[in-house]
Amino acid sequence: MSKYQYKRIQKKITSEHEEKVFDVVGQIRKMGLNKYEFVTIRDKIYLEAERLYDERCPANDNFYNKLLKLSNKLTQKALKKSIFENIGNLLFTIFVIISVALPITYGINFKNPIGSSIYSKGLYLHLNLYNLFLMILCCAVGMIVATLIQRIEKNKKKNLIIAICGVGLVLCILIYALSVNFPDFFLKINFLVFESLALALSIGGYFLEDAIASKNYKEKHEDNKSKD
Repeated sequence: MSKYQYKRIQKKITSEHEEKVFDVVGQIRKMGLNKYEFVTIRDKIYLEAERLYDERCPANDNFYNKLLKLSNKLTQKALKKSIFENIGNLLFTIFVIISVALPITYGINFKNPIGSSIYSKGLYLHLNLYNLFLMILCCAVGMIVATLIQRIEKNKKKNLIIAICGVGLVLCILIYALSVNFPDFFLKINFLVFESLALALSIGGYFLEDAIASKNYKEKHEDNKSKD
């Protein structure tokens, strides 16, 4: 199936049929499959939906159950994401959020006068330790949210969230304690450097997942061909 051909099928079938297909594909999406494995299975589901539609199968429970039956067959031995694929995806999600939030924080604080608890001047964002504490707290919450939306096994997700909470709690307590003792201490953050770093890490996370996912997918299917 050519790239994006499933979109052609989406436009071809009725909205009622598409709703059923979307539900089945949504269930597959939640399984935490290798991205290339997911695309392969998704495309097969859409091809089956098109075949049934061409045979004038109405968008009823029979149509849905046939797609679900095929989905169960295809996902039974489907390739799951590896730990490094999940790490790459998590890095991408977290640093995309940071790369969007940082320019907003930098921009809106130009209106604050010099000497405020947080203000921007030139290429630098100036903030005291209390505001750093708030930024770390927001970052920890963002990481937890990013982890929650990851398609990984519940136990791995739980352990990752516990680890984030533990590290985040220690850092927050440390920074908050320092902010109480050194209220006049300011950090000077170079916006361009930190924004470039966030973008680089988000791009790196994307390509890390993609490279590993592609390698694992090819290895699996090459092994299957050799067994056949």
